[in-house]
Amino acid sequence: MPRLKHHSDVDKARLHTSVWETVYRDDFEDDDNDIVLDYMTENLRRSTPYESADTTRIRGTSELDSLISSGELRGVLRHSRSTCPGVSGINKRLLCDFLEDRTARIKVGTQVGPTFPLETGVPQGSVLSPTLYVLYTSDCPSSVAGMNVLYADDVSQVVFHPGRSSAMLNARTEREVARIGAFEEEWRIKTNLAKFSVIPMATQNPPPLMVDGRVVDFQASGTVLGLQVSSRGYVSHVTSRVRRAKSALFTLYRFRDLDAGLKLHLVKALVLPVLTYPPIPLHALSRTAISKLQRVQNAALRFVVNHRWDDFVTMESLHESVDLPAINVRIHHMASQVWLRMQEEDWEQFLVLQELSDAAPDRSHGWFPRSLRALRDDPDPAPHYS
Repeated sequence: MPRLKHHSDVDKARLHTSVWETVYRDDFEDDDNDIVLDYMTENLRRSTPYESADTTRIRGTSELDSLISSGELRGVLRHSRSTCPGVSGINKRLLCDFLEDRTARIKVGTQVGPTFPLETGVPQGSVLSPTLYVLYTSDCPSSVAGMNVLYADDVSQVVFHPGRSSAMLNARTEREVARIGAFEEEWRIKTNLAKFSVIPMATQNPPPLMVDGRVVDFQASGTVLGLQVSSRGYVSHVTSRVRRAKSALFTLYRFRDLDAGLKLHLVKALVLPVLTYPPIPLHALSRTAISKLQRVQNAALRFVVNHRWDDFVTMESLHESVDLPAINVRIHHMASQVWLRMQEEDWEQFLVLQELSDAAPDRSHGWFPRSLRALRDDPDPAPHYS
């Protein structure tokens, strides 16, 4: 009996992140990575009065944007250069460039005010802010009754209970929420209660849940890293993906006269990623659910090759002509690659999920199918084009 507590929507990065990723990979991913991480976390906490008033997310980017002073962060970076030799001068300057010599102007209608310097914060929307937040919360306590899923300033808690007692599941949920709440209180992080939701998964009429002395209303659905989850499975996610993919395909119809290769490139860039995200757990869903996604892909391929209704061509030959697999084969391969990467990199989440799978290898839920079991039972699925 799982239960999911989801704090907020995902703050998707919309800016190019390769610069920061390169700096981090070159300077911090070495044998002493844990030492560097602990050092940066401790210095950020000592130098940052980390509390917020009105924020639009749970925590993280909005608070850091407004509360980390450039002078304090520059001091941390300068100190880290002398303590951690891996931080080179050019990359230190690159990081500080996010903070130094920044100016702003206020525009009201057609009137533009004078330029003035910005003394605190980091640029709005930059990749530096969520990265600093990850450093700040890197020692967030792990779950003892489930799993915590962290991404930027988004925290989702999945709480499990092996029995059928809703009261015991509630007790576990209350303890797990309290654990994260104590960590947030210690470091003066405030949760955005407007985006706090609890979803009772595969549970009917659950007893009231108490959090901080108040009753929390259960929600019928929520979103975790772009995956729509309801108390009865992922049907709403498939429906949403089909609607979004059809909308993206409709915007491409104006380019009917383009070369087929260019149209295929547009479909692969704008339509297929919508249909296949996320491959886990999509690949494990029923054939009926996946066929809804396949029908959109079929329409996209007919657009690519300018297929007419009186052209008697099978969908299999149409897929072969553009060298594109059926969507069930595509997401199956993508899911297996995700699990393989998690295993090779020894992700903590993989070890937990592998233990759960090994404990009950043949059990699954109709609303929430298990990905590892689906990969084991059908390692090489036959393509379905309808």
